[in-house]
Amino acid sequence: VRDARTREALPFVNVALEGTTVGGTTDLEGRYTIADVAPGLYNVAASSVGYEPKLAYEVQV
Repeated sequence: VRDARTREALPFVNVALEGTTVGGTTDLEGRYTIADVAPGLYNVAASSVGYEPKLAYEVQV
């Protein structure tokens, strides 16, 4: 996950599959892993202090 303006990696961003309790947090390089997810299309939500929440629609897993 990166800042849209500066392109800097964002650590500690909460990332979740919309409508579930499945998710994780980005590491210091803005990377995240969500394990044990069945293949399919998911809406992925990201939120962090100081940023507007974002939603990526129909992400293929």
